[in-house]
Amino acid sequence: MKASTAYHCSKEFDEPRYNDIASITYTSGTTGVPKGAVIRWPYFFRFVEEDAPHRLPRDNQSCIYVPHPISWLVGQTALYKAAVAGCRVVLRESLVPSMCMSDISRHKCTEFLIPLPVAEYLMQQPPLPSDASCPLENVCLLGVPASAVAFVRRFNIKNVVYYYGMTEVGNVLISDDLSKASRPGLCGRPDPRYEIQIVDDDDEPVAANEMGQLVIRSRKPWRGPTEYFNMADETLAAFRNNWFHTGDAFVRDEDGDYFFVDRIDELICLTDGYVSSNNIQIAANSHRDVLQSAAVGVKVGEAEEEIKLFVQLKSGGALTAPELWGHLLAILPARHLPRWIEFLNEIPRTPSLKIRKSELQMRPHNAATWETKNGRIYPFA
Repeated sequence: MKASTAYHCSKEFDEPRYNDIASITYTSGTTGVPKGAVIRWPYFFRFVEEDAPHRLPRDNQSCIYVPHPISWLVGQTALYKAAVAGCRVVLRESLVPSMCMSDISRHKCTEFLIPLPVAEYLMQQPPLPSDASCPLENVCLLGVPASAVAFVRRFNIKNVVYYYGMTEVGNVLISDDLSKASRPGLCGRPDPRYEIQIVDDDDEPVAANEMGQLVIRSRKPWRGPTEYFNMADETLAAFRNNWFHTGDAFVRDEDGDYFFVDRIDELICLTDGYVSSNNIQIAANSHRDVLQSAAVGVKVGEAEEEIKLFVQLKSGGALTAPELWGHLLAILPARHLPRWIEFLNEIPRTPSLKIRKSELQMRPHNAATWETKNGRIYPFA
């Protein structure tokens, strides 16, 4: 094998400009074709600005745990923050939830930005004596698990903040008030560096406690998304009327707190209106034997859908469909009850642990499917 020869580039390159493209990062593709979000350098600057809420890390004594691929913006952002702070980083090539806490303990990591599915996974594992000596000091939760307070206590975390965000805009809703964490869907309040509204189908703002789509724009140039790479039609649709349209349904209460309802294209269209798949999943996941669930709409007419609930049990779980049905009957409104229930060995997910609902919608009823009729549940025939 020949020894490689060093190559020296003779061309001189200019320093990057303030608003040059820093990254073209693709969305997860959970609900369609992945889109390349064009990200410019100020997108990263905002994470270390003096006015950045909960700006971390603050010194070179920290150690950030990054189990996310560097192709994800959450991984790129962690590296950028570490470079500015001059602190250590622990990298993993891919996200492996079962290795997170052992990695953190072994390398004495103090900072971790945790996606919601990972936080839920960690809380579903049996408690260990080492949990209380976890070295994590500062945790950012991407979403609020129902067990947020228990999570903080179990791992003895000093500071926790939770965010709502997405690839295109980063984290734009934020809170550190865990006293409200038990309220389903809570995402916090706007980062003051952003304008945020909830709008109707005509992009008109809706009143408090009315559902609409969350739209966002930065108060400073280049802090947010600018376009989708080589996707002109998608860019025009997402950025219409000078607002970025998230595709997420939200509600804002009178106190100014924002609540995630569902992805708009995952709302289930019943004959008498929309139902949030997220609320059904929260109810199903509250059973002690349920590891994860996914509620989807199954077409039964030209536009109408009925609810189908897919369930993955915890290891050793012995929950039956009639028992789960009884659990749901006790806590869900009648119109939120699923018509079908099906148990799966594993719910399909993307590499970022998001549920592949489009795949589940295409799954035909089978011998593992149960159907509800007149308040009772039967094997599907």
